[in-house]
Amino acid sequence: MVAGFVSSTEQHLEPCNDLKSLSSILLSACGGCVADSRSGLSVQTTLSRLSEEVDARFCFSWILDHPLERKRLAVVQARKEFSTIERFYRAAQALNVDLIAVDSPGHWLQSEHGPSSSLRDRFIPFDMTVDDSLSQRLYETLKDLRLDGIISSNDRHLVAVAEAAELLGLPTMPSSALKVSTDKHATRVAEEGSQGPTILVNSLADLDNQLQGLLEKKCEFPLIVKPCLGWSSDCVARVTNVDELRDAVERASKKQSSSFSSSTAVVIEPYIDGPEVDTNMVLLDGECLFFEVSDDFPSTGDMPGAPASKGNFQETQIVYPTALPEDEQIVLRDGIHKSLLRLGFHTGVFHVEARVRDSRVQYIMDTESIPDLKPLGARTASQPSCWLLEINARPPGGFSDWATAYANGVCLHALAILAAIGDKQRYRALATPFKQDIEKCCPQPQFHCMLTYISPDRAGVLANSPCEDLQHREVSLLRNTLQYCCWYWQGDHLSGPQDHSLGWLATYLLFVRRTASPRRDLLRLGNRLREDIRVEIA
Repeated sequence: MVAGFVSSTEQHLEPCNDLKSLSSILLSACGGCVADSRSGLSVQTTLSRLSEEVDARFCFSWILDHPLERKRLAVVQARKEFSTIERFYRAAQALNVDLIAVDSPGHWLQSEHGPSSSLRDRFIPFDMTVDDSLSQRLYETLKDLRLDGIISSNDRHLVAVAEAAELLGLPTMPSSALKVSTDKHATRVAEEGSQGPTILVNSLADLDNQLQGLLEKKCEFPLIVKPCLGWSSDCVARVTNVDELRDAVERASKKQSSSFSSSTAVVIEPYIDGPEVDTNMVLLDGECLFFEVSDDFPSTGDMPGAPASKGNFQETQIVYPTALPEDEQIVLRDGIHKSLLRLGFHTGVFHVEARVRDSRVQYIMDTESIPDLKPLGARTASQPSCWLLEINARPPGGFSDWATAYANGVCLHALAILAAIGDKQRYRALATPFKQDIEKCCPQPQFHCMLTYISPDRAGVLANSPCEDLQHREVSLLRNTLQYCCWYWQGDHLSGPQDHSLGWLATYLLFVRRTASPRRDLLRLGNRLREDIRVEIA
């Protein structure tokens, strides 16, 4: 058991002058731990291990020489439900930051006497329509509130929020860089053409006009089709022939024309079959303070022979840490760092998705039908390189933020808040992961963990509560579960895998610690979860 004795980050601590007096120690302590004596280990061994764990976590400058003033931060678009952004609100409270929530009328944070009112200092009803006037409307609404920062974790609002921050004279990422990073075609162009041919079309008719020229450019199938301003893998398709290409472009273009942006722009680019990764990078004035890589296992759209109409690129499972060779991790780190600096980013939290082209490993199914990264039989002649998929200039979602916090001790939402209010001292300190081997490219997490995503296999109405059912039946499985959430409830309508407006049914964050083969045991645990969860669709 662990307990904190400090009520806030403003509390003054005095050094202990008498280490032989328990009362003196307690008066000076910031917290305490109670060790479990049931482990069968000796007292000395238990205390030694506990000391190592504490030392690993307090390996940064966590004491300041001056008190901190409370800060006021406006959060624009405060998410639809608490579970998707819980770490953000926890971090704001821990950092002594008052939140001014700005969102549509009727939002769950609006009620002054509701159960969530303590999460924010004030709620401002606001027209969240994304148009050319959004940044100016935000400026007019917030200019007299004496804010220290303004932030959003929603991709659709990043540019306007940055523009409003620039008008208010507040710390922010450059809006010019965000305009590029939120547009997939502009991002690819900014890579200076080093990643292969990329084509922009605005409709099926536009594609047909360019089609002959595309084929003459030797745009070899398979290709990837995706909306320029899309999110969450919506309408992303892998196509293997002209008919699939035309269908995917028409679907993506029509879907985006009815979205908030009214954009019909679609980007077509080469499909790279190397291992896909999720990475998180923390920059301060151009310096990389933290970098981690996790393995994003193949989606249905990656499967050979999968028709474009049935495969999609929704995540299935993400494993921490990566099994990539360390030199390929360095290639990713250096390539992503250069890309961010090239776009004009210097400080902030970035969730970047990429693939390793010409990797020395690939996913291979073993005798237990468990896929994992294994060395190729023969090495390729080309050197591994970083193929950038997309840059998200904000912390990750989908419980990935919890995985980073649990495994590496870094709260990415806390860092995003500190960047938004310009607190560089705490930002640098809290970007420090658990104590690690400094020779390694990425931090060495305290355990292996995996995000397992459960998706419905067909459309229909959810006839049961699968998470509650699993919780009652598989107690042992939940001992290895750090977090979980069901995103749909009994009676809700589910969209099937053919619906390109993708959505998970449930998310589980599993972990394994101190076993002979933790990664393999973790993958077995994920397989067991998928087999044991009962999803009844009427």
